[in-house]
Amino acid sequence: MAEIDMTKPQPCNMFDVADGEAWAKELGKHMYDVVRDVIYMDQFFDCIERADEEALAEKLTNVITVCTSWLHALGYDEARRGELQKRINEKNKKRGCF
Repeated sequence: MAEIDMTKPQPCNMFDVADGEAWAKELGKHMYDVVRDVIYMDQFFDCIERADEEALAEKLTNVITVCTSWLHALGYDEARRGELQKRINEKNKKRGCF
């Protein structure tokens, strides 16, 4: 068995590829957690404390994992996900995002 690079998003076998509703609900749940936390932090803190920042970073990483898992279920292995990310980065660069 090949060694897994735990510094990269690893796809989970959460749902069947055809169950788009389950994928959307899972992604929505994680996105809701992020949005709720950001609104809470914005309303009650003048600055984000380190513990809050770390919790938000973990929730954002969960969103990445759900998206990676969904792409994997659609047939995008790590190489294809990399090619897709490169295309998106190139589009973002042309738009002046970085």
